[in-house]
Amino acid sequence: MFRWHPLVNIVTVANDLHTVRTAMCFVRSEKTSAYTCVLQQLKEIVFPAEAPSVIMKSIEEVVPTAINQLCRWNIEQNIMKNCRRYFDTVADFDSFMKQIQKAASSTLDRQEEELNQVLDKFPAKAADYFVTQCWANAPRPESRAVMAP
Repeated sequence: MFRWHPLVNIVTVANDLHTVRTAMCFVRSEKTSAYTCVLQQLKEIVFPAEAPSVIMKSIEEVVPTAINQLCRWNIEQNIMKNCRRYFDTVADFDSFMKQIQKAASSTLDRQEEELNQVLDKFPAKAADYFVTQCWANAPRPESRAVMAP
């Protein structure tokens, strides 16, 4: 006999306050464990580990002409997660974060100078992570990517 399964409709609110359907699925029951499973699957799809660099590379491969956004907050979260261990003090790490924010916000004529300061002043592993994982994916005026504020 056919049995109806509950439909889960997951929506998000965009920055313009419009509702956007994010996912839909059927669950076998209306138990907490079923909804937990749905949310865990959604989390892995929407928020994969190292999301910004992985997503940017995927977009470039699949839709090379797409204009995409990389959220500065996500970049900074990855840097904090992966680079904090390379600093002896919180003050040194805060200085690093300020310098990379300055580099990311700099004008085209100052970008090279700001990037060199990151490379010269801070631990090589932290600077290398920033350059390879973040700076390489960060937008430049000559690229089609856009960094969301």
